[in-house]
Amino acid sequence: MEICVLLVLVISKTSNAGYFKWITKAVSTQNLMCPLSCKEITGLYGHFGGAPDIKCCAYRSRPIWLIGKSTSSICELYLKNSGTYHCSKNTIFYKIIHTNTYMTSIPKRLLHSNQTVEIDFKFNKIENITGSDFECFPLLDTLDLSFNKISKLENTTFFKLKNLRRLDLSRNVIQYIEPRTFSYRPGSLLFINLRGNILISVDVTNVFVGYWFSKLYFDFNRISKFTNQLHWKMENVSGGGDIFMGHNNMSHLPNISDIGFTRRSIVKIISFKYSLRLGGNPWFCDCKFAWFVPLLKLARKNFDVGGRMVCKYPISLRETLAVCVPEDLFVCNISVEQKCPLSCNCFEQPSKKRVVVNCSHSRKYKIPSAFPQKANLDIDLSHNFIMIFENRAYLNRTVAINLSFNKIKVLDPLVFSIQTLKIINVENNQITDIHRNIQLVQNGRKIVIGNITIECSCRKKWIANWLENQNRLLVRHDRIVCRQINEELITFYMTDNCIFRKKYLAYEQYLILGSFLIVLIATLTRLIFKYEIYLLFRKFRHKFKLNVINPVEQSSTFDIYISFSEDKEDISKWVIGVLTTHLETIGFKVCLPPRDFDLGGVHVDQIMNYTASSKNYVVVLSDDYLKTQYQVIEWGHIWNKYKRNINSNILVINYDMLHSKNIKDQRLKAFLRLQYSIDFSNFDKKLLKKIENEFRCKR
Repeated sequence: MEICVLLVLVISKTSNAGYFKWITKAVSTQNLMCPLSCKEITGLYGHFGGAPDIKCCAYRSRPIWLIGKSTSSICELYLKNSGTYHCSKNTIFYKIIHTNTYMTSIPKRLLHSNQTVEIDFKFNKIENITGSDFECFPLLDTLDLSFNKISKLENTTFFKLKNLRRLDLSRNVIQYIEPRTFSYRPGSLLFINLRGNILISVDVTNVFVGYWFSKLYFDFNRISKFTNQLHWKMENVSGGGDIFMGHNNMSHLPNISDIGFTRRSIVKIISFKYSLRLGGNPWFCDCKFAWFVPLLKLARKNFDVGGRMVCKYPISLRETLAVCVPEDLFVCNISVEQKCPLSCNCFEQPSKKRVVVNCSHSRKYKIPSAFPQKANLDIDLSHNFIMIFENRAYLNRTVAINLSFNKIKVLDPLVFSIQTLKIINVENNQITDIHRNIQLVQNGRKIVIGNITIECSCRKKWIANWLENQNRLLVRHDRIVCRQINEELITFYMTDNCIFRKKYLAYEQYLILGSFLIVLIATLTRLIFKYEIYLLFRKFRHKFKLNVINPVEQSSTFDIYISFSEDKEDISKWVIGVLTTHLETIGFKVCLPPRDFDLGGVHVDQIMNYTASSKNYVVVLSDDYLKTQYQVIEWGHIWNKYKRNINSNILVINYDMLHSKNIKDQRLKAFLRLQYSIDFSNFDKKLLKKIENEFRCKR
C-alpha cells in the first residue's frame, strides 16, 4: 500500500507535458506515461488491427521515473563486494547494476528493496533463474539478463512480476522455454528479447501470447518448428504485436491445425493482428507454402513484412521474394516412389488445383498402369507411340488427358462415361471408328478428335448431328470424313445418302401432348416461378415509386453486407483483397464477416445483428454456397430484410458462372433466371464499376 501511495504522489506532483497516464486492460502496471500523439494515430493499425493508441503506447510509453523531473528520483546501485551503496535523500526508485562479473546466480542477500524498478545483470555467468529470485521486486519494470548462461525458462519464473515491461534474455544459451511462460495475466510484458539463443523449437503459446505487446524477438536462434504441447487452440483472436523470427532454420510452414489455428483465425492473425518478420530463413517455396503467400500479401498492406522473406529452394526460385513468385510456380514434385511413371515429370500445383503428370516425348508404347494416388490428375501422354486408349482406374481421378500425336486406333467406349474426365484430346492419331458412347461427353466436358476418316454407314448418321453440336459448343473445327466407294463424303452430308422413313405422330397424340403441356406450364408457373414474379413486381414498384405501404426506412450501420463462402481460398482472396478494398475506397461502409465478426461471439446472433444493421447486400454465388448451416441462416436473414425494405438491394455476383439449373435455392435461382445478377467473367473489365453503379443508384 505504501508503494502505491508513493507512486501516486510522484505522478501527481510531476509535470509531464506531452504525456498522459496510460491506464489500460492491456497491461497491469500503472506506472507508464504515453505521448499525447498516440491518441491521434488513425493510420496503419487503426483500420485493421484496431486499438491504434494501444499499439502506439505499447511501443512509445515510458515509466514515470524516466520522464521529466522524475529522472532525478532514480538511483543507480552498483553492487560491490562489500554490498554497500550510496544514494541521495531524494531517491524514490532504484536500479541495481552488476555487470561484467563472474556471478553465477541471483544474489539472495540483496533482494530487499521494494522500490527497485530496474535490474541490469548482463555479461555474467548466471545459469538458472526461478520465480523466487525476483518475488521481492513488485515494481520491477526492466530486467536485463542478456549475455549470461541461462539454458531454460520455466513458466513460473516471471508470473509474479505483474509490472515487468521489458525482459532481455538475449545472447544466452536457452534451449527450452516452457509453454505459457510469457502469456501470464495479470502482466505488463511489452518487450521480450530472446535473440541469439540456441532454441530449435518454440511453443505457439510463447509466440501468440494473446495480449497487446510491442516487440517479441526470436531471431538469430536455430528454430525450425513450432510446437503445441498443451494442444492450445486459438478461440479468440486478441492482442497483437511485432514478432521477429528471422535468421532461424525454418524451411517449411507448420500445419495450422496442429498449432491450434483454423483457416479463418489464421487470416486475422497474420493479416490484421500480428506482424511476422520471417526473413533470413531457408524457405522451401513449394506447394505447401502457396497458401501463406496471399496472407503475406494482405499483411503487407498493414505491416512492414515480407520484404526479406526469400526462397532458398527450389534452386529455380532461389533469392526470389516469396511475394513475387507467380502462384503457378508453387509446386511439389512427386517422385517415382509416389508412383510417378518413369521418364515423366510429376508435380502438384495448388494454384490450378491439379496434379500434373507430364509424360510427353517419353517413348511410351502403352498407357502406364499406375499414376500418383492423388485427385485431379492432368495427364500429358502426347507425342508417344500408344496404340490403344483403354480404361484405367486412375482415370476416375483424372480431369484432363492429352493423347495427341500418338498411333491410337481404338478408343475404349467406357472412357467416355467417366464424369470426372473433363478434357480428352486424341487428335492426330489413327482413329478409324467412333463409338456411340462418345455422345456421353457433355455437360461441360469436351473431347478433341481433330480430323479423322471412318467408313460410311447409315447407322452412323448420328455422327453428323453430334459433330455439328460439338463444333458449335467448343468453337472449334473437328472434321470427320466417311469413305465410301471411290469417294469421301463429309459427315454433314451423310444423311442425304441414307434413305429412311419419317414417322408422324397421330392427331390424338398431339392433342394429348398439347393438353399435358398446358397443365404442366400452368403448374410450373405457379410452383416454380413465384420468386421471379415477386422480383418483377418489386422492380415494377420501385420503378414507379409505389412504396406507400413500405415502412419508414431505419438508419443502417453498414451500406453493404458481403455474404460469401469463406472456405474457398480464391473467393476469400478476391472479396477481402479486391472487392472490399474497392468499395471502402469509394466511400461505402462494408460489413465483412471474417473481419468484423467477434470470433468468440455467438455466430448466429452476429449474423442476425449485422444483417439487420445493413442496408444492401452482396451475395458471391459459388458452387458451395449454402452448403453450411450458417450460410443458410445468413441467406435467410438477408432475404427477410430484403422483403421488408423496398429500398434494400441484393446484388448477386455469379462467381463460378453457375447456370440457374444448378441452383437449388429457388430465390437465388430467380435472380439468375431474370439476369438480375453480374457474372464474374468480367470480359469487358468493368466488374467493379458495375458493382459500384448498382449501389450508387440506390444511395
